[in-house]
Amino acid sequence: MSIKSQDGYVFLSLPVEAFSALPETITVHEHDLTKKKEFHVTLVHATSIPETELTALITDYIKEHPISFVSFTDDLRLAQEPGRTSVAARCTVTNLEGLFDRIEAVHGIRLPLQPAHVSLYINADRGVGIDSEEQWQSHEKLELPELARLLRGISI
Repeated sequence: MSIKSQDGYVFLSLPVEAFSALPETITVHEHDLTKKKEFHVTLVHATSIPETELTALITDYIKEHPISFVSFTDDLRLAQEPGRTSVAARCTVTNLEGLFDRIEAVHGIRLPLQPAHVSLYINADRGVGIDSEEQWQSHEKLELPELARLLRGISI
């Protein structure tokens, strides 16, 4: 697992092989979705802080407070915005709340704690950004028992 950044997002990459048991495609409410080719947990989306500064801050932070994937929770969402649909799974990561405190201390900006999740399936080139708990709750909760069972079996 490593920290990467792109377009104002800083994320923790996850090993693709951990998701090999998931089906290649699923259909949800007549949306045909394909399993992503890469997987990550978005840690922070902040366009108000230069990406290089944010990545450096996070890299320093995790030296003292390692951020790592713990497990998936049983919370799946159908995230949609015009032209894009994705299935996202809520997860737990260590030391995430303290990261937002550090960002505020260094940059004077209080970002909302962003819900740790992994986009699993998409219908376009990328998932749907979910930058707050309010946004997470606004997306339809899905009951997909087989997918939830497979996610519980993933250890990273």
